[in-house]
Amino acid sequence: MNKSEINESVSLVIGEKISQARIKKKWSISDLSQIADIDRKYLSMIEKGRVSISANKLFDLLNALGLQSDELFNEVKCLKNNNLKNL
Repeated sequence: MNKSEINESVSLVIGEKISQARIKKKWSISDLSQIADIDRKYLSMIEKGRVSISANKLFDLLNALGLQSDELFNEVKCLKNNNLKNL
């Protein structure tokens, strides 16, 4: 994997985690977008891994969902470390 592919994978992992947490709470994308004050279309793209998310928006989403950042970052760190070794 090259660095671009790794970054895409990270975006996918982040989006998947956010989507799973939202669904677990039985919230729609519209619900979460209102709670976290994020545009609904942008949130949809985040969940699909199509955009990179700023740290501020990521923490807004994590807070809205009641997630701990270390849960997410540990998985992202493992993904990046495993793939960077192969570059």
